[in-house]
Amino acid sequence: MKYLKVIFLTILVSSAFAQSEGTWKHGSVVLTDNQVLVGDIMLHLDFNTLLIREVDQVTVLPARKVNSFRFYDETNNINRQFLSIPNRTGNVFYELVLQGSYKVVRKLRRAHEPIADDKEDYEYFIMSREEMIPIQAFKKKIFPLLVSSLPELKEWVAFENLNLNTPDVAILVVKKFNNNNAKHWVASR
Repeated sequence: MKYLKVIFLTILVSSAFAQSEGTWKHGSVVLTDNQVLVGDIMLHLDFNTLLIREVDQVTVLPARKVNSFRFYDETNNINRQFLSIPNRTGNVFYELVLQGSYKVVRKLRRAHEPIADDKEDYEYFIMSREEMIPIQAFKKKIFPLLVSSLPELKEWVAFENLNLNTPDVAILVVKKFNNNNAKHWVASR
């Protein structure tokens, strides 16, 4: 009986991977040991795994072994970058939306669907000091932190008449904060 369960599970996993055939994208993967792999990659959000094909070898990487990965999305003409972030059930792949001192990341609401184009198909989070805060809590939890570091942000939001309860505005305000708060380094010699 145990042997039949293993065979059934193997067939189930193989069929799920086979259904995604044709979704290979050329990209790069950074592992937790900082090793960099370059090749064709396929993301499986159902299993929180990443497949990488280098020459004739395919390697399956669980999210816990990956720091980040990126690939070019021809359909939307953008480079996509994903981070492996720990949560209460293990590491999960999140797409990086906005880089900076406050990051905005997202993940699909329903992992069994392919990468969606509609922003409503995603859950958005703001990373503050390695804490994942749902974007719906932006006005209450994140905005006061931003204003304490950059007081003029409050006047800018009021001048632009922005509604802090919408995800689009939350991302815009975080982007404005990150741009104004960025350290611009120049060579000293």
